[in-house]
Amino acid sequence: MFPIKYLVGGYSIENLPKAIINFITFSNTQSLNDLGHLWFLIALFWCFIFFTVLCNLLCIKKQHSLLLILIGIGLNMLSTLPIFGISSLNLGMQNLIWFILGFCFGEMRIKFIDWGQTHKVLNTSLIVLSGIMTLVNIVFFYQKPTLPTYLPPFLTVLFPTLVAGVFLYSMSNILVQNTKLTERKIFKVLITYAMTIYLLHDPINYAILWIFAHFGWSNTGFGIAIEIFVRFAGTITISILLGAIFEHIKKPLISRKQQ
Repeated sequence: MFPIKYLVGGYSIENLPKAIINFITFSNTQSLNDLGHLWFLIALFWCFIFFTVLCNLLCIKKQHSLLLILIGIGLNMLSTLPIFGISSLNLGMQNLIWFILGFCFGEMRIKFIDWGQTHKVLNTSLIVLSGIMTLVNIVFFYQKPTLPTYLPPFLTVLFPTLVAGVFLYSMSNILVQNTKLTERKIFKVLITYAMTIYLLHDPINYAILWIFAHFGWSNTGFGIAIEIFVRFAGTITISILLGAIFEHIKKPLISRKQQ
C-alpha cells in the first residue's frame, strides 16, 4: 500500500516514514492526515477487541442485544473525551455501535426473511416506504443533519442508515430469490476471488489513477467517466486474473509437497 501510493505521488519522501510510523503505532491521524481511508483498519481493530471483551469476558450473549446497543451508544458518546485519543482508541469507540448493530441484524435476518414471506403485503409496503424514505434522504438531506446538533453525531444518521439497510437487504433478498443470482457462474467467480479483490483493489486503483493522470485522460468529463468505469470493472477483472494466475502457479507446488 505505502510503496504503491509513494510511486504514484501520494506521499513525498519526507512524509512517507511518518505515515508508516503513524499507521503502525495507531497515532492520532488528524494532524498528519496520512492514513486516508485506512482509518477503518484501526477502528475495526479496536471494535474486534471491544466486542470480544463484551461477549466473552462479560458473558454478554445474543439475547442481550439491547444491552450491547446501549453500551455501544455509551462508548460512542464517551469517545469525544481527549483521554480516549490515545492510540486512536476513540475510532473504535465511535464505530462500535455500527459493529454491534450489524451483529444484531445478523442474528435476526433469517427471522426477518421468514416474516417477509409470511406477511407479503406488509413486507412489500415496508420495502416501498423504506425505498422512498432512502431516496428522499439522499436527495434532500445528504450530509445535512436533520436532528439537533447537541445530539451525538451518529444519531443524526442512525435512522436513515437503518431505513436504507432494510431497503437494500430486502431488495437484495428479492433479487437473489427471483433471479437465482447465487447460482450464476459470475457470482461464484466473484465469491471465489472476493479476498483477492479486497487485497489488490487499492494498488490497482492507484495504478489506474496514475495512468489516467500521467496521460491526461482525466482532463475531461468523458475521461473521468471512463476512469470511474475502468477503476470499477478493471480493478475487479485484473484482481480475478491475478488471483487465477496465482492459483495456477500454487496448485503444482502444493501437489509436489504432498507427494
